Amino acid sequence: MMVMAAVSAALVDEVTSILFMVAAMLNLLKGSKLNPIPFILMLVFTTNIGSSATVVGNPVGVIIALRSGLTFLDFLRWATPISLICLVVTIPICLALFAKDIAALKEVLTGKRGERALEHLVEAAHVTRHGIRLSGGLFGGVVLGLVLHHPIEHLLHLPNNTMLLGIALIGAGMALAISRDNARVLVEKRVDWWTLMFFLMLFASVGTLKQTGVTGVVATRIIELSGGNIPILTTLFAWSSGVLTAVMDNVLAVATFVPIVSDVAGTGLQTFPLWWAMLMGGTLMGNATLIGSTANIVAAGILERRQLGEITFAQWLKPGLVVAVPTLVIANLLVLLQLPLMPH
Repeated sequence: MMVMAAVSAALVDEVTSILFMVAAMLNLLKGSKLNPIPFILMLVFTTNIGSSATVVGNPVGVIIALRSGLTFLDFLRWATPISLICLVVTIPICLALFAKDIAALKEVLTGKRGERALEHLVEAAHVTRHGIRLSGGLFGGVVLGLVLHHPIEHLLHLPNNTMLLGIALIGAGMALAISRDNARVLVEKRVDWWTLMFFLMLFASVGTLKQTGVTGVVATRIIELSGGNIPILTTLFAWSSGVLTAVMDNVLAVATFVPIVSDVAGTGLQTFPLWWAMLMGGTLMGNATLIGSTANIVAAGILERRQLGEITFAQWLKPGLVVAVPTLVIANLLVLLQLPLMPH
């Protein structure tokens, strides 16, 4: 399920992934009296890591792609391998951290209750087969369109990354068409308009930092600290964006740092590795605290709404740091090792 969480986050975005995976996990734990929090934490950790693999996995990736001109294929080349290695490291860490909880789950699933639950799932499977085939076909088409967005833009003589938005809108339109009479309900009730408005206002407020010259001052200080050395500058970007993510959410942190890259570019320094440093800092350090990523808040909210428990800040912090710090160290080193291969 941790692997599934990472893969689905990379393909459909972290929030959609965590909504689905948390629901699946809670159904698995239903009636077992096991504490769901350790299992939810494991899914959130791998969801955030998987979200760093592609441009659509996280709002952070979308922001970076739109501002840098990087394509879906660029993310597959530079971000996906790092994300996979971090996932391989994270899974054994989680299995060790939550070994007692996993052992308790094994006892439940191998008992009679587990057998009854599996029988119920098999009986209900035929009802959803048509819907799965239809939605799976649409989903596969959208993913294929996102992967090929750059050739499509070239063929249609469109600006870079236009089809990142275009493919998503086409897919949404087709989903509404398939929904028919339920389309209105889908738009009015199934879309989280409050969250979308929050991000609109958030990006507008971050834009004022660029307008008032704050980002220019920060860029100057970071360049002074690095002495113009690209490996040091890359490391500073990774960890400063990561620390900011841990205390104020990854989208806000990266949206704050994106204008700084433009200011660094104005000095003539190489900026290509800085985008990947920010991506990894924003996504991997999102695991460190409860407020580090939108997926974290969504997962915690689901538990509270279902009255299954509350995840406190302190409860999250220890396992969060144990996962976040080693993965960012690895990601930082992998970015630095590839510096000679990166364009200037």
